[in-house]
Amino acid sequence: MHWATTSLKAQPGNIAMLQVKALCLKNGNNPIGAIDAYTELLRVKPSALVAYELMELQYSVQRLLECAAIGQQVLWQIHIDSNALVQYTLDGKTTMQTQLKAAIYNVYGLALSDLKRLTDAEAAFEQALLVDKNYALAQKNLATLKELKRIFQQHDKS
Repeated sequence: MHWATTSLKAQPGNIAMLQVKALCLKNGNNPIGAIDAYTELLRVKPSALVAYELMELQYSVQRLLECAAIGQQVLWQIHIDSNALVQYTLDGKTTMQTQLKAAIYNVYGLALSDLKRLTDAEAAFEQALLVDKNYALAQKNLATLKELKRIFQQHDKS
């Protein structure tokens, strides 16, 4: 990563080097540094995939408001290629794929859920499933959210 940082000093807007730096920081288990690098990359070259990577990192360190804001921004302002796919792991073993747009809605829903915006979170998970009805992670998250809402409603009645 040192060479990417050095190259960025000479050419601050070098997109390829920003990508290398962001990926190195992410893979080097430096989520805060990676968030900064992906934020800069998103500023220089808005991209749905970069926004998704940034959302994943923000969610992993519980920067929920930032994650939700990027989710909203990407879903309403950035073109998302309908052919773009991302991989996810369902049970720690099984690797599957879904459309990028579905994955963005799912992470957006997770952030909203943790922010206690349950109705908005439910809508986000449902949107993910409209994009990919077989998206197992979104199915699981929606089912969990509905169960939580049911428990909260029972608690409120007693």
